[in-house]
Amino acid sequence: MIRAHFVTDEEGFIRAVSLKGHADFTDEGIDPLCAAVTGMVTLVANTLTEVLRLDCEIKAEEDGEFSLRVPHSARESAKVTLLGLKVQLQDYQVQYPENLRVTVQD
Repeated sequence: MIRAHFVTDEEGFIRAVSLKGHADFTDEGIDPLCAAVTGMVTLVANTLTEVLRLDCEIKAEEDGEFSLRVPHSARESAKVTLLGLKVQLQDYQVQYPENLRVTVQD
């Protein structure tokens, strides 16, 4: 199961996100849910760092573990991009409840 965890600050801004695990929807390497989540996370990371030029802390491990932390100074600029990721992952969670779990910590 992929576990996505979002951390928000006191004003509701997403300040961090982490993902761990594999979807186990089908065989590793050809799993469409893993591919979709990986693509979304890569798009978000590249948008924040390469397009918006935000100084985010990003860690991506070969085992599928990913984390992203947004500095306080960049939270307004990152808001819409990270909200879009959260909404899409929550939509996938509805479709694939056995393969993806999204949690939000206030």
